[in-house]
Amino acid sequence: MPDLRSAFATFDKDGSLALEPSEFQAAVQSLGCDLTPLEVARVLAVVDSDHNGYVTYEEFEVFT
Repeated sequence: MPDLRSAFATFDKDGSLALEPSEFQAAVQSLGCDLTPLEVARVLAVVDSDHNGYVTYEEFEVFT
């Protein structure tokens, strides 16, 4: 999915190949979801399947 990969790269501001919580929050907001920080943390806890605090492309793909 080239478009999704491109979107992920846009949100991955530091090029780490994983979205940090702040990058994930920006991604969620850009998708039209106006969530509170607590709601974002709850979504992140579900999306982050390996619970390392970051969202990889594969986890992002499942989320979207």
